[in-house]
Amino acid sequence: MYRLKRCYNVSSKMYVLTKPLSLTYTLLCFLFDITVSQDFPSSDNVDISIQRCTLKVNWTSENANGCILNYYRVKLYQNETEIATIDTKALMYSKDGIDSDYVFRIDITPMFRCRNSSNFNGRKMVKSISSIPVRQPEYITKNISENVAFECPLSGAYQPLKVEWQHILGFNSTVVRTYTTELVDLQRVSYKDMGRYICTIEYTTCGTSRSTEVSRSFVTLSINGPPFISSSQETIGVSLGENLTLELNVISFPPPSSQVVIKNFNGLDIFREMVSFTTGSIPLQAFGKILEVEGYNTKLSLMNISQDWIGGNAIIVSNRLGNHSFKITFYNYSGKENNNFFGKIFMIS
Repeated sequence: MYRLKRCYNVSSKMYVLTKPLSLTYTLLCFLFDITVSQDFPSSDNVDISIQRCTLKVNWTSENANGCILNYYRVKLYQNETEIATIDTKALMYSKDGIDSDYVFRIDITPMFRCRNSSNFNGRKMVKSISSIPVRQPEYITKNISENVAFECPLSGAYQPLKVEWQHILGFNSTVVRTYTTELVDLQRVSYKDMGRYICTIEYTTCGTSRSTEVSRSFVTLSINGPPFISSSQETIGVSLGENLTLELNVISFPPPSSQVVIKNFNGLDIFREMVSFTTGSIPLQAFGKILEVEGYNTKLSLMNISQDWIGGNAIIVSNRLGNHSFKITFYNYSGKENNNFFGKIFMIS
């Protein structure tokens, strides 16, 4: 089988019919096929998107040894029918007023001019996108104290008219917040911001056959960070010499480390042990509501309460992203009605 090669030297131009090139050729040659295209179509260096009713395309520059870029030939297809062709030296292209009912394909071919005045077609870049409005759920993970902003994840060509949001949190899917803005902007997020944000959007389609539609989608926000101990009891009465059991409820993504530390007001360790956390439903107070969320639970057995425990103490729980310190105060209980605290459980939840 033979290939046609276009070869040049310094003083003359010639066409030769030959077998595949030998590495010993010293002539400058350009190999081309019948359609004058090179390689397979590429989409890695093309970015195509739809913003409302406008199609936007960006691509990276192409180079060829011994040749300079003349222009890019850009062809736009609507459902495989060519609707536009332009030649440009820019690295972008946009088209306003596209319809909401089609699949659009963009073909970008770099056109080069070489030192011997010949033209050379570079590798074609191809990318397609659907303009049909489609719900496209989004999943976002952020670290505690980061900021996040998101819109209703509906892809395609459309014009929003009205957006309503519901922030759903907890095992019972409780609505804790609502929004009517197109953009939800959260600053310095915490575990209270995690959950599902369901949006209902009313919009009009783009193009000649405009219609009003309603669609629902959602954004799921996950939060990573140090553990969090949510407390309903910060002061506990104790009797010296007695034993005490504390039940500890923790929210932690990633999971908490097994070591729990309690330091007294002088910074001395009065408790440092390896404990076992179990997963389950724990309470979280968020936006004026008490919710049940995924978390971890353990029990701390505090033996032989001494004077070192009296006063303010810090319970410290950690994971690989940091630690959380919760303040709890023990006071010397001197009541006569019940001085036996052995085995009594206090909830730190």
